[in-house]
Amino acid sequence: MGALLCGVCVGCAGDLKDPGRFALNACEDPTAFVAATCGTAGCHVSPDAGNLLGTIDLASPGAAARLVDQATAMCPDEGFLVDSTDRTQSLLLDKLTATPKCGESMPFLRPPLSATDKACVAKFVDQMITAM
Repeated sequence: MGALLCGVCVGCAGDLKDPGRFALNACEDPTAFVAATCGTAGCHVSPDAGNLLGTIDLASPGAAARLVDQATAMCPDEGFLVDSTDRTQSLLLDKLTATPKCGESMPFLRPPLSATDKACVAKFVDQMITAM
């Protein structure tokens, strides 16, 4: 029994102080990643779920219809939330930079997303364009 226990422990390096080692590839489902990362209470969820500022809803189904080729009330002259002709011009991606064209950098009052996480948001943008 001791050998079995030891074998199980050897296969599980580290401890719970490093929860990232348990994470699956977060970008296997970009929609779920964006909903979990950005669609949190008080941020980018539906008004019914606690969207206090009237910002865009990134958590509810049907995001493509709300995002693709749609301007935002806060930045109506700065392009589309998701630009179907040039995704690199999408405000959703621009807001992840240190100095966005409009408003504050996202995530607001939190550390910037990693390059891997930004790439996942870019995949989300690509999915929105494809969905339309």
